Amino acid sequence: MHPTLPDVPQEFMGEPEQLGQFNQFDLYPMPSYIQLATPNPEQLANWFVKTLGFGIMFANQPDPKAPPMLVHLRRRKYQDILLVPGEPHPTTIIYDASGELNALAQRIEKHWQHSGITTEGMAPPMLEVIDPDGNRFTFFDKPSEEAQQRFQNLFDQP
Repeated sequence: MHPTLPDVPQEFMGEPEQLGQFNQFDLYPMPSYIQLATPNPEQLANWFVKTLGFGIMFANQPDPKAPPMLVHLRRRKYQDILLVPGEPHPTTIIYDASGELNALAQRIEKHWQHSGITTEGMAPPMLEVIDPDGNRFTFFDKPSEEAQQRFQNLFDQP
């Protein structure tokens, strides 16, 4: 059963139109993105690339002798982060890592520390990592078929 949205025109449903490519990244209208302030966007961008596998979509560097003023990162579709100079205000971000959670955990272990993959209760497998500025990232995978069946059984009971 899928939820329905009342009074939403059909043209607003589904995937957005792709507008082309830039720097080997698809361009599309972004429904949302995360903006993180950091004292050094260049340094944090490098951490995201090395540790979490983000790519640099673009960087704005008005003065070639100065660090970038803005860095746009992307890991997967709809997993965009905009890094801007400023004082960090740590937040929590949750991203889908379906099909790659184990590989992501191994990648992080090479460069940083993480919580380990947890599978508690009815929650899907999750991996938590905190970046150098204190932002908490939780990556999740699809639950196992066994966990999905246990969940379904809860709803099938009279």
